[in-house]
Amino acid sequence: MIRIQRREYVRVDTTLDVAVHPLENEFLPFSAVTADISAGGAAILIPNSTQLSQDQELVIWFSLPFQDENIDYIKVEAKILRLIPAENVRFYKVPLQFKNIDELTRQKLIRFCFQQQIQMRRKGLMAE
Repeated sequence: MIRIQRREYVRVDTTLDVAVHPLENEFLPFSAVTADISAGGAAILIPNSTQLSQDQELVIWFSLPFQDENIDYIKVEAKILRLIPAENVRFYKVPLQFKNIDELTRQKLIRFCFQQQIQMRRKGLMAE
């Protein structure tokens, strides 16, 4: 058997604080956390009382803490792919696809995900 990965970028489970802003003032900005992230998108957890919809576009601010103790702040436009009820009934898991992302920002995300994979392997949370 050969395992084929459908994703273009490796996704890692990690919790990061994010700030979610509207693209065109449809709602007030709010804070959320990620469930996972990759260089192509992320999944965030939002309260189910938040009024977002599929295909809506957002601006997301991330803070990426690197192992060298630097923190990079990145801003990306994202599109909501769907709203999935999370295990906790009060939240939705919202998969996002990054849009119009520049190469420098994508490289920062790839580096962050790679460092997270290394940390998870060292802690025994991920197979080689």
